[in-house]
Amino acid sequence: LAAWGRQRSGATAAAALSQLGATQNISPVPRPDSGSPGLDSASDSILRVDGIIKNFGGLRALDDVSLSLQSGEILGLIGPNGSGKTTLINVISGTYPPSSGQVSFLQNDITNWPAHKIAGQGIGRTFQSIQLFANLTVFENVLAGAVIKGSGLNFGSSERWARHLIAQFGLTQYADRLAGTLPYGPQRALEIARAVAIQCRLLLLDEPAAGMIRQESNQLINVLRTLQNDLGIGLLVVDHDLQMMMQLCDRVVVLNKGQLIASGAPQEVQKDPRVVEAYIGRKRKAATNSVE
Repeated sequence: LAAWGRQRSGATAAAALSQLGATQNISPVPRPDSGSPGLDSASDSILRVDGIIKNFGGLRALDDVSLSLQSGEILGLIGPNGSGKTTLINVISGTYPPSSGQVSFLQNDITNWPAHKIAGQGIGRTFQSIQLFANLTVFENVLAGAVIKGSGLNFGSSERWARHLIAQFGLTQYADRLAGTLPYGPQRALEIARAVAIQCRLLLLDEPAAGMIRQESNQLINVLRTLQNDLGIGLLVVDHDLQMMMQLCDRVVVLNKGQLIASGAPQEVQKDPRVVEAYIGRKRKAATNSVE
């Protein structure tokens, strides 16, 4: 996607899409089977992270982190700034190679695979800082992802799939506008829609609610629940909006200083003394100080 976006300056959108489509082996990706697997069954996991360690020189950003995620599950990843959340997403998505450990997706070992190959297998992601093709329209941004993976089984063509997602994410009024001219909230929605367009089985969301007001984050919850229920997509969500995370997530895992310190249902994690001390208590104190 990034390479294609850079080529856009030397070609029209139609020509660039035509060139991209000609180089891809486009085939529909079946929708996951209906029904939610048992959330505690490791054999049903679409994602497994086992013993991941990531070092940056003398700094250990991730220290023996293991977790799993099931098809159609929304797993929250929370923790203080610098705890390793984005680093973990970067390892899963192929941006960083792990120093040791294994990442498996759909029972395949994808450790050390390049990012584009991992995306082609059905793992989509968004970024803390929105990364769109600013000089392409909303439709062209979503179509870029749809063309790479092919059309949905129920949507005859990549164009119809892209239009469906644009409508589902409430972006129809912006469809023909350049992505760089959109307000902040619609840009966030567009980035998620483009990630979904590759027909991902797993979506990694890095602070999707950052900068949103409460009304927008509530709308985001509805959109992500729709992806979970209608498409069976598993989601790994990183965000500091604890109210949203506790409403949205089926399970929550907590990182602190690169180590996994808690995992469980949102209500359980909120009460865990280690989590309160390392993260939730600090956030409440910071919020109180900001009000004062």
